[in-house]
Order: sequence, then C-alpha cells, then structure tokens
Amino acid sequence: MKRKTEAALLPGIAATALAAALLWSGPVYGQVCQIEYKMWNKDRKVVGSVNEECGRPGDTGSAPFGNWGVETETSSREDGFQFAGWCRDHTACKTNDPDDCSVMCRDKWYEWNTCTSDKPAWRAQNTTLYNDQNGWRQKSANTDAVNSHGVGTQDRWCELSCR
Repeated sequence: MKRKTEAALLPGIAATALAAALLWSGPVYGQVCQIEYKMWNKDRKVVGSVNEECGRPGDTGSAPFGNWGVETETSSREDGFQFAGWCRDHTACKTNDPDDCSVMCRDKWYEWNTCTSDKPAWRAQNTTLYNDQNGWRQKSANTDAVNSHGVGTQDRWCELSCR
C-alpha cells in the first residue's frame, strides 16, 4: 500500500520541481505577445506630377481635385481621411483662364489637385490650385482630420521573464 502512495506522489513532486526550476531559471522563450499599433501621417506634401482625376472617361472625383487613400502592408485604401489634402469648399480658377472660377471640393473630404500636368487648366503656378510655394506645390491643411493609414495587431515571439 505504501508503494502505491509514493508512486502517486512522484509525478506531482516532479511537476512542482519543474515549475520551480522554470521560475528561477530566467527567461522563458516561445511566448507570443500581441502588439497593437496605429500609424498616423501629418504634414503631407505633394511634389511632382500627379495625373489621376483629370476629367477623362473612367476617372473618379471631379477634376482636378480628389480624395486620396493610402495602401500599406497593413491596411487597404479607403474612401476616408487616410491622406487628407487641403482643398475644401475652395474657389479655384483655371490656370489658362483665370476668369473661369468655381467652388471646388464640396464633399466632406480635404482634397488634393490630382491633375497637375496633364491639362493646361490645372497646372502650376496657380495659387488657387496649389496652396504652397507660391502656387507651385501642395501641402496638407492644418485640419482635425484623422489621418490614419494603419491600425491593427501583430503577434510576435517574445521573452517572458519570471522573477
């Protein structure tokens, strides 16, 4: 009878000894930590030619302005404040006809001039179409828009120390 009791206690003692050894041995590897991240962008600038919404068949938006999205390795492009521009309820005039003006960017987004070299009407130097560098470039407005282009979680191997 005594031998059966001792045999039943040995696995419990061995498990307790193993747990104690792990506690005093230092780091334990193989744990997974979940990291939450948020990527934000601000102080955006546009340099160079962009010819995406110039009023051609199949273009979205209303030339020359449009709302931009951003694709990253962690998020897809959205119709939202991912890359907010500067134009909102703004009077803009054609470069090649300064008397031809209209209110642009009338939806809820802050937009960019997205047709910067394809058509003479929308080219620089024009302070109604470009809000930086005396009508040559564009920069984002100082808005309260949430300029997010990546929110999520990732699992990573991490070290867990028991002390």
